[in-house]
Amino acid sequence: MGFWVPHRIVGLDIGTDTIKAVQVTTGFKGNVITGFAKKKRDGNRSEDPVAALSAEIRSMLDEGSMEGDVFVSSISCNCVAVRNLRLPFPNLNKVRQVIKYEVESVLPFPLDDILVDFSVVDKRPKGGMDLLIMAVPKEVVERHLEVMKGAFIEPEVVDIDSASLFYCLETMEDDRKGRTISIIDVGVKKSSVCIVREGVLRFFRSIPVGGEAISKAISEELSISLGTAEDLKTKKGIILLEDLKYGDNAIERDRVDLRMSRAITQTLDRLKRDLALSFSFYGTLYSDEKVTEILLTGGTSSIGNIDKYFEREFDIKTSLFSPLQDIPNSIGDIGRSDESIMTGAMGLALGCAKRSGPGLNFRKEEYSFKRKYADIRKDLLFMLVGLSLVFSLFLGNLFTDRYLKESRYAKIKGEIRNVFTKTFPNVKNIVNEVQQMKNEIREEKGRGVSFHGLHGNISCSDILREVSVRIPAGKETKITRMRISNGNISIAGEAKSFDTVEKMKSSFKESRLLKKVEIKDAKMSTRKGVVSFDFKMTIVD
Repeated sequence: MGFWVPHRIVGLDIGTDTIKAVQVTTGFKGNVITGFAKKKRDGNRSEDPVAALSAEIRSMLDEGSMEGDVFVSSISCNCVAVRNLRLPFPNLNKVRQVIKYEVESVLPFPLDDILVDFSVVDKRPKGGMDLLIMAVPKEVVERHLEVMKGAFIEPEVVDIDSASLFYCLETMEDDRKGRTISIIDVGVKKSSVCIVREGVLRFFRSIPVGGEAISKAISEELSISLGTAEDLKTKKGIILLEDLKYGDNAIERDRVDLRMSRAITQTLDRLKRDLALSFSFYGTLYSDEKVTEILLTGGTSSIGNIDKYFEREFDIKTSLFSPLQDIPNSIGDIGRSDESIMTGAMGLALGCAKRSGPGLNFRKEEYSFKRKYADIRKDLLFMLVGLSLVFSLFLGNLFTDRYLKESRYAKIKGEIRNVFTKTFPNVKNIVNEVQQMKNEIREEKGRGVSFHGLHGNISCSDILREVSVRIPAGKETKITRMRISNGNISIAGEAKSFDTVEKMKSSFKESRLLKKVEIKDAKMSTRKGVVSFDFKMTIVD
C-alpha cells in the first residue's frame, strides 16, 4: 500500500445468491466503513457463466460507486482441504519452504496442482508450532481470478470466506481471554463455521445446509412456491420456542406460523447435528476444549429466535454477531438484514487493513499479484510528495532557527551598546563595543592602578595597604577623603587629638613607599573633641 493518504480497501464476497462488497477506508483515525453494495445474482443459466458473473460484479460496483485502491476477494471453503500439522521448528520462513512437502501425504491432490497456505495455531514451549494447513486446487484460484479479471479487478489478496468471520471478530473490543467462540455464517446453500480461541483461528469447515434448504422445507410444508416461501421466511420467519404439537384441533393444526416454525427447526436440526460433530471433533483436536460461545451471522440469522434455538439445543451462550457496534461507518444506519450479509465482505476488507504480515493469501506461485506500473508510479508519487514535505519542513526549521538566532544576536548586541554608552559616555565613535570596552578598561587600569617607581610598578592596592597599616587602629581616626594624582597623595580625616595626628605623620615617614610627608592642615573641628587633619605626601620615585 502507498503512504501519506488514506487507502480504500474493498472486500468482495461472492455468495451463491448475493454478491456483497464493503469499502473500508484506512487513515490516521483508524478504519472506517465508507461503502456497502450488494446485488442479487441472476438465477438464469448463461452460456458463459464466468463472463455473466464478471458482469454482475462490475455492475454492482458501478451502481454502488464502489472504488478501491486495494481489492480483497475470497473463495469458498468448500474448495479448501484443511489439515492440522505440528512441525518441530518455529521459523516461519523455513515453514513456508517445507510446508507443501510436509502435507503431501495427507492431501487428496497432487502437489503440482495445489496452492498451500497456513495459519499458526500455537507455538510449543520447547520449540515447534501447531499449524492449520489449507490447500486449494490451482484451477479454483485460476477460475476465480478469471472472474475478477472480467470485472476489471486485480485482487491483491485471495482469502477464504470462513476466515473473513475471524477477521471481523478481531475488530471487536470485548475481552476474549479464556473464551472459545464459534462463528456460524448461515448462508444460502451452506453454513460456514470457524472456531476462534483467544484471538487465534483454530478450526473452520463448511456444512451444506443453509437458507435455501429452509425455504424448500417451508415450501413443502405449506404447499407454496419456493419464491413465496423465501419471501415468507424473510418477512415473517420465526421459531416458536414453546413446545406446541399437532393435536386434533384443526385450527392449531393449520396455524401457518406453527407449521413454518416446525419446517425451520427440522432443517436446523440437520445443521445442529453437523455442528455437534464439528464441536466434538474440535474437542478431540485440542485436548477436550469446548466451545463457550456461539455467534450467528448470515442472511438466515435474521429468522426470529434463531439464537435462542441454538442456545437451547447446545446449552451454549448464543447471540447475533454484530461487529458493526465496534466499527465506525460513514454510510448511516445499517439494518440487521444488511449487517448479517455484509460480515464476510467486511471481514475481508478489515483483515487486509489490519494485517501486519502476509496472512492467508492464495495468490501464490504463478498467480502471485504483480503490481501495475500505474500503481507503482502512484506510490512513487506519494513518496515523492512526502519527501518534498519533509524537506520543506527541514528548510523551514533551518530558516526559522537562523532567524531566531539572528534576532537574539541583535538583541544582545543592542544591550551591549546600551551598557557601553552608559559606562563610557564620552566615547562618541562606537564601532566595536566589546573591543572598545576592553581598550577603555585597559587604559583606565593603566591610568589609575599602577605607578612607576624605584622598585618597579607600585599598584594602587599597594598604596591602600600601606596607608591602612600606618593609620592607628581603633576608633581614634577616621579617613574622609583620599586622592592619588600624578604621584601625589592627599589624605583628609578626623582624629581624637593633635597627638594622634603627629603619630600618623611619624608612621607615614617610616614608609618605604612614601616621602615628603607634610601636615597641610590640622585644627579643632566644629565638633567637640575632634581634630581635622589634611596630609600631603609623595610616592617614592
